[in-house]
Amino acid sequence: RTGRRRLRFGLASTLVVSQVALSMVLLTGAGLFARSLMKLQEEQVGFNRDNVLLVGINTRLARYKPTELSTLYSRLLDRLEALPHVQSATIATYSPMSGIGRSSSVTVRGYTPSPGEDMEVADMLLGPAYCETLGVPLLLGREIGPRDTPAAQKITVINQAFARRFFTGQNPIGKRFHIGDDDDPERSEDLEIVGVIGDVKYESVREDPSPTFYRPIL
Repeated sequence: RTGRRRLRFGLASTLVVSQVALSMVLLTGAGLFARSLMKLQEEQVGFNRDNVLLVGINTRLARYKPTELSTLYSRLLDRLEALPHVQSATIATYSPMSGIGRSSSVTVRGYTPSPGEDMEVADMLLGPAYCETLGVPLLLGREIGPRDTPAAQKITVINQAFARRFFTGQNPIGKRFHIGDDDDPERSEDLEIVGVIGDVKYESVREDPSPTFYRPIL
C-alpha cells in the first residue's frame, strides 16, 4: 500500500508541476503579447487615431456611374460636416492601416532612375480637409481642396517619402511628374505638385511609409 501511495503522489506531483510549467508559459506569452500590443499602440503612424469615425461605402454596388461620383462625394461631405459635433470630414479611396492600396508608374522630370529601378509608387485619391480630419501635418504648399474638380488643373500632393526619394535637397512645389502609359491617354496624366504632407502608414505599423502621391477624388 505504501508503494502505491507513493506512486500516486509521484504522478500527482508530476501533473501539478506540468500544470504550473504550462501556466508559466501561457503567462509569459500573454505578457509578451501585451507588451507587443502596447508598443504597437505607441508607434507613430502619421495620423491622429483619436475620435475618428471610419465609414466604408461602395459606389459600384449602389450603381453610381463614374461621372456621378464627384457630385455624390461633395453631397456626402456637405451632409457629414453639417452633423452636430463633427469638426471635419473627408473621403479617400482607402484608409490608413487598411492593408490595401494601389500603385502607379511615375516618370519624374529631372530624376534619372537607376537601371532596373522600380518606379511604381502608391497612388491614392483624396477629398478636401484630409490633413485636418486625420491630423496629418501639412509641410509645404496646400492640401487638396474643394476647388480641385475635374475642370481644374491636374494637381497632386505628395508625402515626405516621395519628396525624399525624387527631390532630395529640392523644393518640390511646382515640380511635375507623369503617371501612366503615354500609349493609353485615359490612364495617363501630367501632374503638378502643390503640397507636401507628412508620411502616413497604410500597410503596416512596422513598415516604413511608402512614397505616395495623392490626387483629388472630386
